[in-house]
Amino acid sequence: MTKVEQDALSLGYTKLVDKKGNTNGIAKHMPTITQLIGATLDRESEYRLLSAVAHGHHWATQQTSFRVIDAPTENGSSEKALEKFVHADFFLFAAIVAVTSFSKVNWNLWRLYGWNLKELEDLLDATFDELRYAPKLRFWK
Repeated sequence: MTKVEQDALSLGYTKLVDKKGNTNGIAKHMPTITQLIGATLDRESEYRLLSAVAHGHHWATQQTSFRVIDAPTENGSSEKALEKFVHADFFLFAAIVAVTSFSKVNWNLWRLYGWNLKELEDLLDATFDELRYAPKLRFWK
């Protein structure tokens, strides 16, 4: 058991200890979903924003779902107010994140299983051409 523990520690695994300091295992902690998105898709900041919108965080919904307007008051002046509004750029941003992330996950699966990447890349090129996506979004090139 000691040899297995030493081998695991030399490979970079950490020792798991209980409240009393006794070793009860050796493991690598599972990264958070945010860390996984950052490492695999390089989209951590986009994920954080879209997750905040999905979970109704005030700062995110205010920035993405409202705009500031001048609202008239009873005395004839105006005051700043929020109006429900989603700018087209936000929809385009969310669509680009969705399409490129989904494509990257599938491209990595095709690579992992040894399937014909040329076939998938031709399909991705045609799709990205039709969507008029910039060449810099074509991660496979």
